[in-house]
Amino acid sequence: MTNATAVEAVIFDMDGVLIDSEVVYMNRLRWFVRDFLGKQVPEERLLTMVGATGNGHFEAVREYCPPDWDIEVFRSHYREFGKDKPIDYPGILFPDALPAL
Repeated sequence: MTNATAVEAVIFDMDGVLIDSEVVYMNRLRWFVRDFLGKQVPEERLLTMVGATGNGHFEAVREYCPPDWDIEVFRSHYREFGKDKPIDYPGILFPDALPAL
């Protein structure tokens, strides 16, 4: 016999259910390219990353990155850039999310 605890519920958060993370991720990518690479990314270019994975983020801004960057170099710099800019998940939680749970 095990001491496993019964799971009463599992929540899968598709974007836009509990938080709207797309705006947060778009802004982080915009700030990375602006502050780290010194370039501006047009809004319509950033919109191509909505719903994308990390590869999609790189593809959205690849033309603004140095030519010798591949996805791994991008990820390394992007992670480092974000270390001192943590996402405030409680701050972006939709107001009705907690009462609904």
